[in-house]
Amino acid sequence: KTLRVMESAESRPFEEGDHEEVGSGDRHWGPVRGPSYVSAQEQICQRWVLSKLDVEFEPGRPFIEALYNGVVLCLLVGEIPKRDPRLSRVTWRTCLRNIEQFLARAQKEGIPQEDLFRPEDLLLQQNYPRVLRTLALVARHLDADRFAAIVRDVPGASLQWTEADEPDERWHGD
Repeated sequence: KTLRVMESAESRPFEEGDHEEVGSGDRHWGPVRGPSYVSAQEQICQRWVLSKLDVEFEPGRPFIEALYNGVVLCLLVGEIPKRDPRLSRVTWRTCLRNIEQFLARAQKEGIPQEDLFRPEDLLLQQNYPRVLRTLALVARHLDADRFAAIVRDVPGASLQWTEADEPDERWHGD
């Protein structure tokens, strides 16, 4: 199975009230990662998502784009992603609801709120390392054995993942 993530002809952060199509067609208003550097944390998270959902991402697309609309995040924690059946596209509000649903489930599973990213960290492209850290905490909490095996396979990675270990990076060289 290949999980087709969003195509991007133009990029800017979502703003409340945007109703542009996300996830189909030939464009969306979403993030495109600037640097080609992939941290050990990103490799770990991507490998865990791929193994957990048994999917492949579209080659050449940044991993973060698979998380952007919240659908993959919801599936990772066993939630059904929100979607308005009357609409053929995913709106900003739907993405926000999906992300909030993921975060609520993560907190219900025992991840402290202070360890969770904020929805705007992902939607407004504000803090990619925090998004990855939350995803890693969820992976470690819900799927400890698989997560530990993946960490062992990634050079330079460790199970002691703190904010100090995260690269100081943001999207688009912010």
